[in-house]
Amino acid sequence: MVDRSTTHYLNSDFDLSLRPRPKQAEQPKLVRQVHELSIQGILGASEADSVIVRADVPAEFLEHLELCGAHVPTLLSHPQIDPAKQLRPFGWNADAEVLNARHRQPAKHPGLAVVRRVNSRSFALGLEREVGDGAPSGAVVDSLEELEAFLSGTSSTAGWVVKAEHGNAGLANRRIAGAHLSAADLRFVEDRLAEDDRLVVEPWFARERDWCVVFDAPFDPDTLRVHETLCTAD
Repeated sequence: MVDRSTTHYLNSDFDLSLRPRPKQAEQPKLVRQVHELSIQGILGASEADSVIVRADVPAEFLEHLELCGAHVPTLLSHPQIDPAKQLRPFGWNADAEVLNARHRQPAKHPGLAVVRRVNSRSFALGLEREVGDGAPSGAVVDSLEELEAFLSGTSSTAGWVVKAEHGNAGLANRRIAGAHLSAADLRFVEDRLAEDDRLVVEPWFARERDWCVVFDAPFDPDTLRVHETLCTAD
């Protein structure tokens, strides 16, 4: 029997795991953070749903949620699943694919090669060039030497931002002040290239407003949502 409820899985390291050699995701401090973040999946679930967690959830926290009127779902300790439900991870990676296959009705999802491609910074840069407004864009570089050559041959009054091919912004981006890389810049670039095959370097623009666009794929106009997000310059 398959029911209509969902098993939520907040695997916040999925983008890091898309790297060919994801050593950063193995750092003990980051592993702990990823495991603890999985608990936040509780906040988006209904009472009939399940949530896969990777850390102990204090009973006091669950009692507090109930006192606040929140529905507390069934908690599953990774890699435990409820095979009758359907898995909905934060992002598809190898771990989510293995969990999904153990369900009676596995959720349909793109192949990991497709997920890896469309979640890459180089794919985003190519899409920006195809549909953008012609504003100055960056470049894809495959080595430290290519990055240094690009920086020395161009100029940006506000500096640059170097982005890892895969990874969320806080763990994969670094602002560069000018054409010369500092020792810390060099460590960032070398560490990211040790894990992935390329970087993207883009000019840093003065920020005006940040907009978040959410939609389903395949695209359905009824699911399109746009809202402003507030971010600092850092």
